[in-house]
Amino acid sequence: MSRIVRDPSGLPLAPSLSTTARFDPTSIPVWVVSDGGVYSEWLSRSTAEAREAAGVATSLRRRPDRDTALAAVTDVNAPLRQAYVDVMSALTMWKTVTAEQLAAFTGRPSITNRSNAVMDTLWDADLVIRGRHPPGSEVPVFYRRASGDAFGEFLGRLTYAERLAAFGGIKADWQRHYERHDIVTAELALRIAEHCPVTGVLGEPVASATHVFGPDITIHQGKTADMLVLRRDGLVILVETTASFPSRSAQIQKVAKWLDLMAADRTRSTALVFVAIGEAKRGNDAGIASQLRGLVPDALWGHFEAQRMGIADRVAVVAWRDWFPEPGQVSPGFLALRAQRPRLGVSPDDTVWEDVDLLDPFAVTSDVDLSAAKARHRFVRWYRPTPYWLRSRTESYDWKTPILVDSFGQEVSEQLIGRFRRYDTAT
Repeated sequence: MSRIVRDPSGLPLAPSLSTTARFDPTSIPVWVVSDGGVYSEWLSRSTAEAREAAGVATSLRRRPDRDTALAAVTDVNAPLRQAYVDVMSALTMWKTVTAEQLAAFTGRPSITNRSNAVMDTLWDADLVIRGRHPPGSEVPVFYRRASGDAFGEFLGRLTYAERLAAFGGIKADWQRHYERHDIVTAELALRIAEHCPVTGVLGEPVASATHVFGPDITIHQGKTADMLVLRRDGLVILVETTASFPSRSAQIQKVAKWLDLMAADRTRSTALVFVAIGEAKRGNDAGIASQLRGLVPDALWGHFEAQRMGIADRVAVVAWRDWFPEPGQVSPGFLALRAQRPRLGVSPDDTVWEDVDLLDPFAVTSDVDLSAAKARHRFVRWYRPTPYWLRSRTESYDWKTPILVDSFGQEVSEQLIGRFRRYDTAT
């Protein structure tokens, strides 16, 4: 195994934002609650105001009022406006993140400071919630988006170009949060973006059947993966980070739905990998991976079309510690996203699992159309939730030729253009 190191001649990633500097969210002692939570206090502006009204001491008297802060955030000429947009875009995409992860996604190291202008103002405006930990804890501050009306006001004051670049193609409504699961998924995305030769990584809002497979495939449109990786040839690798599953039959049905979608996609434009992260207290990622290897063949055997199309070649399983054996360590196989895929025998019990490098286009083949691949590449290069070092620094988004608003890889309609033009007040 190798230690995770940073090549100073490589990515334009500040040392303070790299994998080696960030808190490792898979550290078992951190997660002290059975449901994967951590002993932290989540506090929003609304909650603080309610506490103050109830006579509980707070420091709000030293803070700007909500309306003043929201006016500062939505001011089109505000010096920190683009920082506010970056943060809200990242939180909408990744749901719950550490301060270090948020700084890495946005390229803004000051976010890791316990007090900083960007996050303080967003908290004052009731746009973000902070999760703080006991004094002396090495766990960084956690952030997620607040659920109140302020976010709607924020969206309404974005320009057309800002709204497309920050939220285009995804639903910006409220989502459920799973603290550990969200943070581990975000960490995996950042490590892949930093160390692997990929075009981009994006979270659950874009990793949906609607966005990945397009409007022509209408089955299971509510199905979502936890994140996706865009390979350089345009293949989309859907990633399911799996801590546990309620029952074998439920998990087989989950796999079967993905097989339905992949079988309906005649372009062979997707692959699917289950990354077993294990449960918070048990560190049983290898056991979860073993269970997945036991049920994936059953799902494949129950799906004739998947067998006929050879979809087993594009379905894989890997345990977290196969890639990251210990904190600060990485296996060489991670750099190619090496996992194990099934070779079906005469029955599910005769399945043989073999190593496969998901980033190798000769090992995991695809028939992605060149124009679709270029569209996806262009999308992630100007899309604000993309980790900042993978975004383009030479191309600017031209709102007159918008793409990829309705779905990932799909052209936007003129009707939708008209709906957003009224926001374009600063261009």
